[in-house]
Amino acid sequence: MIVLQVKDLKKSFGMQNVFDNISFTLEEGEKVGLIGPNGTGKSTLLKCLTGEEIPDAGEIFVNEKTSFGFLSQDSTWSKDASLFDELLSGFGKIIADRRTLRELELSMTQAQGKELEELMSRYAMVTERYERSGGYGCENQVRRVAKGLGFQDDEFAQNVETMSGGQKTRAALAKVLLSEPDILLLDEPTNHLDISAVEWLEDFISQYSKTVLVVSHDRYFLDRTVNRILEIDRGRVNSYRENYQGYLRRKADNMESYRRAYEKQQQMIAKTEEFIRRYKAGVKSKQARGRETLLARVERMEKPITRQTMNARDLTPVPECGYSVLEVSGLSHKYGERKIFSGLNFNITRGERVALLGDNGTGKSTILKSLVGEIIPSDGRVKMGPRVKIAYFSQEHETLDSNNTVLAEIMYCFNKGEEEARTLLGSFLFQGDEVEKKISSLSGGERARLAMLKLLLVGANFLVLDEPTNHLDIPSKEIVEGYLADFSGTILVVSHDRYFLDKVTERILELSDGVLTNYLGNYSYYRFKKKEALASEIKEQVKKETDSRIQNPSRQQERALKKLAGELQAVEQMLEELEAEKEEMVRRLGDPASYEDGTEAKALVESYDQLEEEISQVYARWEELILEQEEMQS
Repeated sequence: MIVLQVKDLKKSFGMQNVFDNISFTLEEGEKVGLIGPNGTGKSTLLKCLTGEEIPDAGEIFVNEKTSFGFLSQDSTWSKDASLFDELLSGFGKIIADRRTLRELELSMTQAQGKELEELMSRYAMVTERYERSGGYGCENQVRRVAKGLGFQDDEFAQNVETMSGGQKTRAALAKVLLSEPDILLLDEPTNHLDISAVEWLEDFISQYSKTVLVVSHDRYFLDRTVNRILEIDRGRVNSYRENYQGYLRRKADNMESYRRAYEKQQQMIAKTEEFIRRYKAGVKSKQARGRETLLARVERMEKPITRQTMNARDLTPVPECGYSVLEVSGLSHKYGERKIFSGLNFNITRGERVALLGDNGTGKSTILKSLVGEIIPSDGRVKMGPRVKIAYFSQEHETLDSNNTVLAEIMYCFNKGEEEARTLLGSFLFQGDEVEKKISSLSGGERARLAMLKLLLVGANFLVLDEPTNHLDIPSKEIVEGYLADFSGTILVVSHDRYFLDKVTERILELSDGVLTNYLGNYSYYRFKKKEALASEIKEQVKKETDSRIQNPSRQQERALKKLAGELQAVEQMLEELEAEKEEMVRRLGDPASYEDGTEAKALVESYDQLEEEISQVYARWEELILEQEEMQS
């Protein structure tokens, strides 16, 4: 069933046409990836769908009852709200019912007679709706989603306004996921997520039963979550009912077919023009004029775009160095009393391509800064090998002079002529007048591309890269991957881009719980080994439990079941007592005499709310025990 239809949508900003005559539909339960280079209007399109932007022309058809959840790149926050309260506000209807119940409780303490009866009737109705919609479980849902996206318990009470940009992005994502809309619109949802949080989000979206439209440059993420690709290309939308890998194959086939058709048309045009030129003034002039008329009616195909590419070896020669590039021993660092990492040891040799992986906050960027001398570690030794020349790519791109133009930055920093500088910049997708832009006006992706080009022109033999694909669109990532794959020196990189890691690296150092683990392969190999290790642990644990049961099957099983039965009996007894207490309290709430004293009435209502919460928790424990009992008996 179609849940949204877009027809002939147009949007421009001033003289710049963003998209023209875009048409597509979204179906119920569909997971769709919206892709295209930076600046093609993907975020603008999402805002048009939600009404934040008004299209210049076209129509958007959607049922008025359809709810949207929109994660934009710019979110607003309630003043002085804690993270937990901000996320809880995503349960709009439940929070509204909770607020209504509080208001009714207050009113009931002051009402009498018929007014009181009406308030009590309404209170019962709202309470029933509140319970049916999961009102007592929304706090647990908030914790589950927030922890899945990497938040810790001690962050729940923090004021959102005081959080870092990365934390706010994750909070905005958690909030929109918790709202469970009919159409979930996500704009770059994996920004600021570490790999474990991205994998949690992939599972969430895969299991989400409603429609999802996501803008993302994370190719691994797209492969694992979407079943359709919408590509914005030169102002139009092309649809591919594939995941990202399937889209790449179809796209390549289509481009090759288009190239052949274009070449065939060019041959026909050239042949026709030659005939016209030769016979226009001769005996076949009538035929020539006829062909000229036909040629004028031909709809000319646009020339296929060919990307200007260069080889990394064409940029600057990579100097030779010794076999040992880096030796690290006992590396430790702390900020104040907080220990970031301690006692790290690892070596890197000539030509290796190493990725340093770990969750956010484990100190990966701090390690890189320690290696390149930007910070002094608290303890440990860093030794560079003979003739090693380092080039460091930071997330801040400090090497760029904001006062320069893009062209001047390359010409003056590397003593290049204008033609050569334009060629180099063209290979990094800076075309035409774009090279005249001031660096201060560049987008994050453009700054990252320029910084990477400068890095490769330095002539280093050891590249230390901190999140080199941040802010890059897919075409830009492919450019960077191509050059780094062709780079003949040594690479150490921190990145959350798993597709990039598969393309560029061949060794993984995982930092977890202060320990470095070495994997001799790319990211896919690393994931395989992690899953293999986990399966082995589970198998070993099952074997131990099985062996234990075989050695003493009846006594151990009997002891465990007896203990479980005892706890289950105690919980059931508690439920009986609590339900009896609730029944008595409901009777008192229905007695008008209970509201003669406003203070006592308010206390009674508060006690009832507390009792409901306690009953909910005890029922949850009872369900856990029942499941344990069933598993043990099976």
